[in-house]
Amino acid sequence: MPVYKNKFFLDQKYSKEGLSIRQIAELTFSSKETIREALIRFGIPLREPGYHHGHPAQVKYGSRLVHGREVVHKGEAKIIEKIQDMSDDGLSLRGIGKKLDLAAIKTKEGGKKWHPEMVRRIIYD
Repeated sequence: MPVYKNKFFLDQKYSKEGLSIRQIAELTFSSKETIREALIRFGIPLREPGYHHGHPAQVKYGSRLVHGREVVHKGEAKIIEKIQDMSDDGLSLRGIGKKLDLAAIKTKEGGKKWHPEMVRRIIYD
């Protein structure tokens, strides 16, 4: 029996380990749709799109890792305050991003342009 047809396997990987449907599909050499259908068939609740599943690619803006522990990044914390002030002044997410780009303030990835979604995460997360 293919492992994607095993309810306990899927529950372990998706619910307990927090793997995404894509990750499970790659692990089982299956399609994402096959895994999604199996989760639904077994009554395993699907996470909302965009839901963070516990495996962050990097620490949030305003934090950094020191010896494996997350600590405040003082420089980014100042930028967060400026972003919050611009938001409080009624500037749109896109407008805030443009101002950050014009001021040559780097994103967490260093040098990429600020997108409205990045700004939204800083303000609302």
